[in-house]
Amino acid sequence: MDVIDHVAVPVADINAAAQWYLEQFECRLSWLDESWAFIEFDNCNLALVRPGDHPPHFAVIRVDVSDYGNPTEHRDGTRSVYISDRLGNYVELLERPQKDTDPMPMLEPVTLSALNPDPGASHIPSRQALDLDGSSS
Repeated sequence: MDVIDHVAVPVADINAAAQWYLEQFECRLSWLDESWAFIEFDNCNLALVRPGDHPPHFAVIRVDVSDYGNPTEHRDGTRSVYISDRLGNYVELLERPQKDTDPMPMLEPVTLSALNPDPGASHIPSRQALDLDGSSS
């Protein structure tokens, strides 16, 4: 079976979004810069991306990405091609480097305090369920 590597979600503020996910869930930040963050969960990863840099998508690990088009080389050593399903949803076919190389180079360790040096100024809401049907308004 193929493996889903990550789900990419466009966010307006990479730092604030990364901080929220790290506060809400048991996960680990493995990459953070001004253009994206990569958060590891036990079973899948979450990529937080700037709107317009990448479409909302999920990525599947493949070794044959060149069969689908001309792969884009990424700064982390991966290569990928975007395809879309019959309904227009984007899927990234992702090829990781060989196991003897580090597939995700690490930046300096990032902590929540680095994301938000003044915890009292946080605009991140506390954990709460989303009211998707509007029943609590």
